[in-house]
Amino acid sequence: MGVTSCGPPPGVTVSAGTDSPFYEKNDTITISGILYSVNDGKIIPIQILNPLNNTVGRYNVTVDSNNKFSLQVKADFNTTGVYHMLTCFHDWCDNAYFKYVAEPYKLSFNGSDYLIKYKSFADLVGIEVRH
Repeated sequence: MGVTSCGPPPGVTVSAGTDSPFYEKNDTITISGILYSVNDGKIIPIQILNPLNNTVGRYNVTVDSNNKFSLQVKADFNTTGVYHMLTCFHDWCDNAYFKYVAEPYKLSFNGSDYLIKYKSFADLVGIEVRH
């Protein structure tokens, strides 16, 4: 007995994802995926939508001889929130999501502003400052 690779569920033609679920300004987003279908054009379209559902990036990525593809995108978006990555081929679209922080958290205390860079898999609701 052993493990046999039998491929994706019926109808699935492409699968893609990012190297991290969380990014901040100027990070590099590495997108990679695999094509499970015969690729007649050798190009996979990838679209990134911001939390307002506006397209902030469109990319056409070449598929290699092993039916794999990858792309690096500089994270330089304007809106903080959950971004949607859409990768389609024929009748199937694969969805992936990642969180993005456009600017550091701004903390105001005693008339001064402090920029706090952070990465978190949870949403930052607030910071309590004690003196």
